[in-house]
Amino acid sequence: MSDQLTILSFPVGLAVVCLLAETAALLGLRRAAGGEKPVWPLLVRWSARPWLVWAVFSMVYRLQPDKAFNNVRTFPFFSNLWHGHEGWMESFVRIATTPSAWIFVPMTLLTLTALCMLARKISRPDSGVKTWKTLFAVYLLGLLLMLVIASLPDGPLLKENGRAGALTRSWQAHTTVLWALPHIRTKSHFLRNFEEIQPRLRGTIHGLSHPPGGALSLYFIGKVIGADHEDYRSHMTRFQYLIGLALFSFLNVFVLYGLGYLLFDDRRTGLAAALLWTAAPSTLAYSYFAQNGLYAVFFCLALLLTWTTVFKSDRPWRWAVPLGLVFYLLTMMNYAWCIATSIFAVFALATGLQRRWRPADILIRAILPLGIMTLLLVSTLLYYRLDYLEIYNVSSDYVEQWYRFTSPYRWLAALLGGQIDMWLMMGSATCSFFLAGAGAALRRKPLEPATVFLLIILGVFALPLLFGPNPLKMETARCWNWILAVPLAFAANRIMQLEKAEVLLPAVTAVSGTTYLLMRLYLDFAP
Repeated sequence: MSDQLTILSFPVGLAVVCLLAETAALLGLRRAAGGEKPVWPLLVRWSARPWLVWAVFSMVYRLQPDKAFNNVRTFPFFSNLWHGHEGWMESFVRIATTPSAWIFVPMTLLTLTALCMLARKISRPDSGVKTWKTLFAVYLLGLLLMLVIASLPDGPLLKENGRAGALTRSWQAHTTVLWALPHIRTKSHFLRNFEEIQPRLRGTIHGLSHPPGGALSLYFIGKVIGADHEDYRSHMTRFQYLIGLALFSFLNVFVLYGLGYLLFDDRRTGLAAALLWTAAPSTLAYSYFAQNGLYAVFFCLALLLTWTTVFKSDRPWRWAVPLGLVFYLLTMMNYAWCIATSIFAVFALATGLQRRWRPADILIRAILPLGIMTLLLVSTLLYYRLDYLEIYNVSSDYVEQWYRFTSPYRWLAALLGGQIDMWLMMGSATCSFFLAGAGAALRRKPLEPATVFLLIILGVFALPLLFGPNPLKMETARCWNWILAVPLAFAANRIMQLEKAEVLLPAVTAVSGTTYLLMRLYLDFAP
């Protein structure tokens, strides 16, 4: 199958399908003119339009394959086809003749059906759902959905071929942080000698490209679940870390609930936001082998605590202190902490000016969290004799080797492609509902605090996106998808405002889940 654009290319066919869907939806609306409008045209159109954008982008990108980079057939998704030499029909035949596909595809659909049934219950105002019971149900079903999808086969690579099943396949990749764990004798030894150890982590991209807390976070998860970090080649050890990482990553369900509830003062919106997060393709794709889900818990918690620190008038230090602690943990795990702290600083400043805070309010709400972060970080660096700037420079120099955009064309393609990837990986229908909700919020004057928060998040994110390192342009879907937490809350709120919410929320959940099911069958999202 050629990489060049032809009439039989996948994006051409996808564009045709999207246009046919748009036409069918318009015809359905015209037939219903004067009567009650059906739900399906709205769902079809809003599910298809983001994919039409991807299809058009992909067609343009394939016109100049000699100037392109990454996999032309799958770009801008940060993934490759399982078997690059196959056509789509050949892949389908291979999948259909793989026995384990007939086990895990039905299991995936059954789990997704259960999640959709829970979505229907959440969206009914008279259902009387219990918040914590429902959240635990979302957590468990989301975790199960991720695990059964991750268990889908990499073609016929089953145990009888002498290779491990798909669930632990990605943990065998040299790029995962798991391979950095044997370098950790103890926490203190690893931190005190990190500058000497760091060059030896070159075999694992994610170990070398993060501060020492990146590897330590997985090390501590292993301690909790009783895994032997030195026995990293063992099938059982990989499975333990996989489960431990997934269990921790899906705690984000509770954080997303808090964000949705606080931003819109609506419990059902919070539950819907948590549920949409569990079914999002980016969540399902990266929570079982990469640290992204783990980092997202802390980033989203920083967003939640940013909101409470700024707006909770009753003893705000109760929220400012844990926010400072979360900021500190982020500085030790991920260099993108500066985006989270900038969002907080700008939002606190904007709110303080609008509300005319007193000096005491500025001290407690704006300065205390950043002061705690700075104090803890400086103390750690001095105690363990770490040069944070030098550690960052080593990481940056290494990562830049993988992202050399040698022309304006490549730079622009990465900038646009990375964002198409990110927004599509939240689910195409979810993305459309977010845009509709954000548009409605922007038309309301004066702007509500939640809308200001959203604009600041996207604005702060846009600056390093434009002027920052190349990986930020290229890898937003998997490394910075925590940015989508507030947009997911806006999408959930928009759905809950509609009369047919009890149909739309399950349907949007199904669109997201089945989208990633198909992507997982055909695409390899391993690092």
